[in-house]
Amino acid sequence: MFHRIRSNISSITRPLIQQSNRWQSDRPKRMFMMEQNVNQNDLTIQHDVKKKKFFIDLDTDREACINYERLGNDEVLLYHTEVPESFRHNGIARKLATEVFKYFEDNQEKMIITCTYLQKITTELRN
Repeated sequence: MFHRIRSNISSITRPLIQQSNRWQSDRPKRMFMMEQNVNQNDLTIQHDVKKKKFFIDLDTDREACINYERLGNDEVLLYHTEVPESFRHNGIARKLATEVFKYFEDNQEKMIITCTYLQKITTELRN
């Protein structure tokens, strides 16, 4: 009886262990990912009106971006900020956020901010 229960348990846990091993094989790559140093003066912010995003091309296939939606003629919803992991902690998101805020303020558009990072930045800029 003990053997039967044990074999049933192993048939349940074997796929979980196999999935776990697949996850672990990716893990070292992430642990040793190096941060990229970025010169702030080399960053060019672009605005894609059709895709409703502000972005910075970081290399051939990666970008930092802030996405938004238009809610009306003078309202925008800022809902997402993304910087690739290896480029974080270089002030890229802050520079992007500052320029986005300036753009919408200059155009007298009301910003509704649901992105937690952008909420944090607005709080810091007020203080």
